[in-house]
Amino acid sequence: MSEFHMVVRFEAAPGKREELLSQLKMMEKARKAQGKPVRKLNLPSFSEPSKDSSRIVRIVGGFLFFWYDFVIGDDWRVAAGVVLGFFITHDVGIHSWWIMPLVVALMLVYTLHEATRPAKVSVSN
Repeated sequence: MSEFHMVVRFEAAPGKREELLSQLKMMEKARKAQGKPVRKLNLPSFSEPSKDSSRIVRIVGGFLFFWYDFVIGDDWRVAAGVVLGFFITHDVGIHSWWIMPLVVALMLVYTLHEATRPAKVSVSN
């Protein structure tokens, strides 16, 4: 059996978030009724600081949230690949300027492959 994967980014208006969650729960119930496996929905636990927070918490938290969302928010595997590229570049030495462009190109090919591959469809009788 294959697992059901879904990635959802909650950048919509707050009302849209609840609507998306209710749709996801309905889809989960439908999959359970069909006897198909369902993974637990893991929502991001790191969010922007609230408006009620102190000024310093909003500034530091907003800064950290931006970088978290920018680096890891899209795909943690790409972020890990870039970090790995930095380590390889450091280990190779002074004549390693070409490694990072190569890593970035490979990550681009990887993400394009992931985005354009057809969805797995299971046909059950």
